[in-house]
Amino acid sequence: MVKFDWDCRDYHLFSTSNIENRVNGDKLFVSFLMEIENQQKDMKGSFRISEIADLIPKGTAGIQNHSTYGYSFMSMLSTQKYRDYFVFENKNIQDELTTICNNNSSRDDYYWRKHYINEKVKVNPKYIRRQPMPTPITISKNNQLLYKATNIQEAAEYLATHLNIKKSKCYDPIERGYVYNIPYQFEGDEYRFKAPPEIAANRRQELEERDHKNARRIWLVPANPNEYDLERAFSHFSTLDWKRSFNYENGDILFFYVSGSVRKIRYKVEVIEGLVQTYDTIYDQSFWVDQEKYDQSIGGDKTRVRLVDVVDTDDLSLYQLREHGLKGNIQGSMKLTGELRDYIMSFFQKDLSAEVYPDEVPEMWEGKRRTITVNSYERNPLARKRCMDHYGAECQVCKMDFEDTYGEVGRDFIHVHHITPLHEIQKGYKVDPIEDLIPVCPNCHAMLHRKEDGVYLTVVELKERLKIKEVIL
Repeated sequence: MVKFDWDCRDYHLFSTSNIENRVNGDKLFVSFLMEIENQQKDMKGSFRISEIADLIPKGTAGIQNHSTYGYSFMSMLSTQKYRDYFVFENKNIQDELTTICNNNSSRDDYYWRKHYINEKVKVNPKYIRRQPMPTPITISKNNQLLYKATNIQEAAEYLATHLNIKKSKCYDPIERGYVYNIPYQFEGDEYRFKAPPEIAANRRQELEERDHKNARRIWLVPANPNEYDLERAFSHFSTLDWKRSFNYENGDILFFYVSGSVRKIRYKVEVIEGLVQTYDTIYDQSFWVDQEKYDQSIGGDKTRVRLVDVVDTDDLSLYQLREHGLKGNIQGSMKLTGELRDYIMSFFQKDLSAEVYPDEVPEMWEGKRRTITVNSYERNPLARKRCMDHYGAECQVCKMDFEDTYGEVGRDFIHVHHITPLHEIQKGYKVDPIEDLIPVCPNCHAMLHRKEDGVYLTVVELKERLKIKEVIL
């Protein structure tokens, strides 16, 4: 009998990501899948109920009680709690088992054995992978390529042998590594794991939907405006280095609660580098209000975060947070779970950086070069947001509105044009999102970036061209 495991990472012919419930009946089903793969049985074939019982007898998944096992087995076969694990040749039998499961007063826990032990069923195809899922994983050690594995099982086997540790201890660091780019430190060496982006993204979604132990963590972090001007900092940079007061890791989400006179959550950021060496931190002295606090921050470890979204609503005030599960005051970083986490996350629906399109909004300080990305103009999603808050998502040249034309899929889709071409800017200057930026559709944006007799058309000139065209038509 195989040992029960929710993650089943040594198995690749079936998927447990669709399993909603996590009680005994569901444990039996997963154990059954593990057993038939382990014994190399045909997952798409028919199984008699007697055969299933032989494969997962009493004691499977730690279910020792006779009555509990009988009821759990029957609930696994039924559609109770929306289960759909098996397809019966006779659907009426499954309906009957479901009715019996739901009848607590006179339930016969072994009705299935007495009446339907020889009935045939098949595993619902939704739980069978069409083919073994290869997850090619590259392992590097101290930035040097170490090994290329075809799947996580092979990667775990190699790492276990290389480090002389148990294979079971390798899965978590590998998974967190390729999903969130979290390095694994072992005896002074740094190991990193990479997988194709689409595979990492799919696994990331699975982990977070299931609230898996390897899923990224969600934090509530206080920010004192009397010490550090977070609003002004995010107006200049979309990436900041923040004090590493906790063991923040790549992929973690931080919600900044601004104290002082604001007293509400304003910012959602994502950790892109959990630990930043002090010599590599972004220079931000000008945003510190309290010089003494700035002096104290020098030399401490930092966490690099990127701005994801900004909201301003009283629904995220301290009072409302307490109404939804917050205990006491926000005096230090705290991990968010349950109702409070879900409540806060419901207000942040966008990723501002994902809405910046090519040749669009540069950083608020346009001419300033990144110290960490050579010759790359910084781009600030907050500038785009402020521009759109003022003008809306309608093209200011041709009046195209993508939501009106394409429906919901076009909501908030628009390019943002920088009126002064970047290459003409020689020194850093502060951009005004309303005066210097303007929303335009991709077609008009392309025309604004084309030259006529060596000169770019202005927004006003392009508007005039359209008016002339309309008159001619």
